[in-house]
Amino acid sequence: MGANIGYDLDLGSFVVGGEFEYDRLNLDLGASEGSLDSVSRVKLRGGYEFGPALGYVVVGAARANTSGDSDTAAVYGIGFAYPLGDRLIISGEAMRQNFNDVTRSRGDLDTNTFNLRTTFRF
Repeated sequence: MGANIGYDLDLGSFVVGGEFEYDRLNLDLGASEGSLDSVSRVKLRGGYEFGPALGYVVVGAARANTSGDSDTAAVYGIGFAYPLGDRLIISGEAMRQNFNDVTRSRGDLDTNTFNLRTTFRF
């Protein structure tokens, strides 16, 4: 479960923006490695409008908090957003993060995530 807040600037066919995203998790990392408790991300987004839809790329930083340790890593990915009216948007993002030394045995945590979400525009 998570939340996000951001801002987009419409430049005609191009859109640029930024976003903060927080996901609360309780994922067992297995073999006494602890659990992944949360991931927060600060992302920059740039995209192109295809009619009402928006295809975009994201880059930024992600922070993983586990019961063993915490780490910050680069995040990058692609996404697609489609409006369902004037204020509601449905979107999906595929992202990659490579965290180092976050498990109890100081191991890496490389993650591919896919977010499917709805956003309310103010």
